[in-house]
Amino acid sequence: PGVTTMWAGAGGVLWKTLPLEDTGAELIRIDEHGLAIRGYPFTVLELLVAGRFFIVLANTLVLALAYLFARRLLGLLPAFLGFLLVALDPFHLAHSRLLHLDGLLSSLLFLSLLAYLSYLHGHRLLSLIVSGIAGGLGALTKSTAAFLVPTLFLLSAADAWRRRAADGPVQIGRLLWRLAWPLLLWGAVALLVFVALWPAMWVDPVGTLAQVSGQALQYAGRGHASPEFFAGQIYADGEVATPLFYPISYLWRTSPVVLLGLLLAAVAFLSKQGPFSRAEMRRAIGGLVLYVVAFAALHTLGAKKFDRYLLPVYAPLDLIAATGWAALAAWFGARRSVVRWRYVA
Repeated sequence: PGVTTMWAGAGGVLWKTLPLEDTGAELIRIDEHGLAIRGYPFTVLELLVAGRFFIVLANTLVLALAYLFARRLLGLLPAFLGFLLVALDPFHLAHSRLLHLDGLLSSLLFLSLLAYLSYLHGHRLLSLIVSGIAGGLGALTKSTAAFLVPTLFLLSAADAWRRRAADGPVQIGRLLWRLAWPLLLWGAVALLVFVALWPAMWVDPVGTLAQVSGQALQYAGRGHASPEFFAGQIYADGEVATPLFYPISYLWRTSPVVLLGLLLAAVAFLSKQGPFSRAEMRRAIGGLVLYVVAFAALHTLGAKKFDRYLLPVYAPLDLIAATGWAALAAWFGARRSVVRWRYVA
């Protein structure tokens, strides 16, 4: 629905003190913007920059909050390295400064996931509420935020099963309640945010949801209206049918530093080296991997594909890569028999 993008753009307009009611804004066509603001001391480009400022500000605040949850989950060094990689990720950085959907969606889903993992780690109610708020804002940004829900369900199921094994046999009803109530509260908070910040939901909630879901299904069911070029081949019908579209596009868009970090993280995870010696760390990384796989798989099912549709998995993968580098540093730091290894770490 792009509601958060609308608010950011409106913020830019109001920042430039453009009186919308005097311009007949609802009648402005895409080729008439220059005419509509004639006489004002700024250009269309300056309005666009003002709207982008609020998108950049929102991304910065959301990622700063996400860092706090990542530090609680993973520790200082992996979280710091991870968000350094996110800040310097060329694909994420490029989209997080556009007055568009995918950059802000990626940051919001990242925050929602980390806050939910933090809730499962410490069972702090505030973490669950923050996750729900971020999820609701994500749904206001783009309908594919719903792809986060299956991951949260599986994470809750795994947590309920783990607690059952630790606490001993429990009644099936109690087990189901452990599984359901965090998801119900998360959904209630997300729904409240979704309705409160979108006036269309106050007027025609059923029609609004039907329009959003219908548009999403339409996009998923058919390819682009124009031919697509991918990996040296032209797809005349606009539908790139290969399931390798997103894995290949990720390899093109990420960096060697992240790819090597992911390899190091896989080795450290399997060998339980460095920070991966803690069960909490392995569970958190497992949750991030589950989200990445589920989000990519659900997008692969759609006929319409864009490389930017996969953007929400870049920040989690950057964070996973950082844990790999932290594990390598811990491995070097443990070799104290030779002094120089400390400097390598």
